[in-house]
Parts: sequence; C-alpha cells; structure tokens
Amino acid sequence: MDVLVIDIDSLRPDHVGAYGYPEPTTPNVDRLAADGVRFENAYTANSPCMPSRAAFLSGRYGIANGVGTHEAHGQRLAGPAVWEGFEGEEDDYRTLPAVSFDDRTRTCAVSSFPRHRADWFYHLWDEFHQPREPPGEDEYFQTPRAETVTDRAVDCLERYAGEDLFLYAQFWDPHTPYNRSDEEVAAFDPPRPDYPTDEQIRAHRDDDHWRSASHAASRTPKTSSSCSQPTTPRYGTSTATSGDCSTRWSLRVGTRTR
Repeated sequence: MDVLVIDIDSLRPDHVGAYGYPEPTTPNVDRLAADGVRFENAYTANSPCMPSRAAFLSGRYGIANGVGTHEAHGQRLAGPAVWEGFEGEEDDYRTLPAVSFDDRTRTCAVSSFPRHRADWFYHLWDEFHQPREPPGEDEYFQTPRAETVTDRAVDCLERYAGEDLFLYAQFWDPHTPYNRSDEEVAAFDPPRPDYPTDEQIRAHRDDDHWRSASHAASRTPKTSSSCSQPTTPRYGTSTATSGDCSTRWSLRVGTRTR
C-alpha cells in the first residue's frame, strides 16, 4: 500500500478550493479531495511547527513526547530511554518511520523542516531529501520552492512503484516570506469578507489583552539584579539559582516548575 502525506505549512482551509474558497489557489489539492474523503473538522493540541510534527511522528501529545515548543525546548524527542522509573515496553513508543522500518515499508521524506533544529525528525527514514532554497539574500530553510519539493517527491513515487511506500512531502510556500510577484498576488485577491471589518482590525491593534500585539510590545519582562534568568541548554535540564528565583526547566515535559 502507498501512503502519501502532504504537509503544507500555514495553509488555511478557507483558502482551499475544496473547502469553498472561490479562487483557484489549490487545483491539485482540490482534485485529491474530490477523489477521496474530505474531513470538515480537525483538531490540534499544539500547532507550532515542531510540536505538531513531533506529534505526527510519535503519535503522542507534546507533554508526553517532550517537544512542547520551539528552540531548545523542542530539540529532544523524549521517550522511555530518558524516563525515570519507566517499566513499560519501549516498542510501544516507536516513531512512524521506525514502525515502517520494522514492517519493511519503504519510507521517503522530502523536507527542510529538520533544519529548524529538529534533528530527531531524521531518524530511520530509508531516504531523506533536503530541498534547497535558491541562493540569494533572505533565502533560508523555510524558502525552498514547492516545485523543488514536488520534483523530489515524484521521483520517489516513480522509483519505488510497486513497493509499499510511505512518502512525506513538506511544503513551506504559504508561510512567510511571500515570494510571489505583485501580479501573482493580485490574481488571488478576491473581495474581502465582511469579517473582520477595518474598525475591528484597528481595535485589535490597540487591544491590551493577554497575548495581543500591544500587550507583547508593552509587557517586556524586566530582570531584577537579584534574580538571574534560567539558562536553557540544548539537552536536559537547567536551573537558575539566584536569590529566591530558583527555576527548574524540564525539556521532557516542556514546562517550568518552581
């Protein structure tokens, strides 16, 4: 059996034709949806890049697999090997590529995501292809073009025709920066919906609720001279022990305890 997973970063369903968007933004996705099952609802426990892909790979929530956020707290995919007192079966916590490897299913991935400092994503794929971004200023690991990813993915499909194959193809293109010309952008600029209104957008910009834009700008934490901030290592835990501000950070659960 062939399994193809298409991972499109930051793609909103209300900009997909199969979900009612009037502009022809996604003709190929629309054809796949017309020939298959289209789900109306989807739920995520942790939506940023690293936690969501760790959940995909491990089948576990971020609080259990250790990847609860980006940066240092997302650089280790935790499992029984690092759990104190674990008495279960380690094979119950295998990742998707590992399970496929055990089942002798060919696996192929095309993605630049592990350059997001997520080395754990590489583990035990038969093939892992790194699509490169074009040379030039402002090009980086999130700017390989869809055409490059597609060509590599199609090559895997053709080379392993007739074998059981699990293929993962990851695209960044809806994610910023937007690399399309003004003419291309204008071709997909239908009338804006009634919501949100200009007045609501202005109100949101002036909002001061928790996690609003103005709150983030005006509530920068201040560091007291008697309390150092916790340092965050690449792996393991870290403790800041200055004054009464001792804070222990655990990368396995992605939380902080006093």
